[in-house]
Amino acid sequence: MSHLLTDYHIEEIKSFDGYDNYLNATGRKGNLLIRKEVLIRDEEVDFILSDIVDENNNKILSSYKDTFYLHSYEDPRYITENKFTYCLCYFDKHTEIMGTKMGYCNKKTGKHDLYNFAKWEYEKNWQVDNSKIVYSIEPLEIYKKNFKELNIHKPNHKWNVWKEKYGIPRLSTNMFEIKGKLYTIFHSKIFKSRVKDASILRGFAGEQQYFCGLAEVTENYIPVSYYKLPLFPSFNNYKPELREEFINWRQKTNSTWRVDIVFPTNVETNNDNIIIYCGINDCIAGKIVIDINYFIKSIASSEFIAL
Repeated sequence: MSHLLTDYHIEEIKSFDGYDNYLNATGRKGNLLIRKEVLIRDEEVDFILSDIVDENNNKILSSYKDTFYLHSYEDPRYITENKFTYCLCYFDKHTEIMGTKMGYCNKKTGKHDLYNFAKWEYEKNWQVDNSKIVYSIEPLEIYKKNFKELNIHKPNHKWNVWKEKYGIPRLSTNMFEIKGKLYTIFHSKIFKSRVKDASILRGFAGEQQYFCGLAEVTENYIPVSYYKLPLFPSFNNYKPELREEFINWRQKTNSTWRVDIVFPTNVETNNDNIIIYCGINDCIAGKIVIDINYFIKSIASSEFIAL
């Protein structure tokens, strides 16, 4: 598979250890948050839910069970030094997923709540940027904090070059600046195989492949162009034994896919490097470090598609 970047360094923060699973890290000025999957087992439930923990495994948000639902806190993304967003997935007592909602948490005050935006039952992968919510990148949907429409566009056929090969672009990271231009990293996915009559509750469901894309945006998060190829190659052969151990552990209680994925959460830059915090193959929390001069040279000679 053709891709943009060949020279980068992977730093693993935590990974599946045989008892708990770690994935989808986010970082801000040296502070880390990680999604941690844990097995919840009692007389009623045998199921894996997610907590959000820091780099020392201290719980920031804990999964729990109440009278009606199982609550799972997933995929943190720092949006300020103290504030991060998350996805709350809730399941019924039979462990069937009922919906997902976006929420926010302030680490300094401990306050957290859900965004009261009931557009549909499966809210996921927003970007919250200052006073607006970037709800979708294609078709572009941006709302004010009070959920009133700000920028709503129809689907753009110029995304078809990407969509036909790699799937529908979905949001992932914050904006970051390189030589006076603003960029964001998005992701998409395709289904490589599905298990016929797979259970929605537990067992192996099939295989998916994810792709990271690079888009140039305005200061208002309006996409200007995107690079026609993914940023990274396939990660299908990155620590396959660890991934299989993770799948065997998870599929006993949860519906589980074998994924080939770099899932980007947020980006930091400094004078030397671009740092992409991410999850790898659903069983590793890490970051990908790219020399900034190499990145600049790579995108300067690359073909972007204007939107």
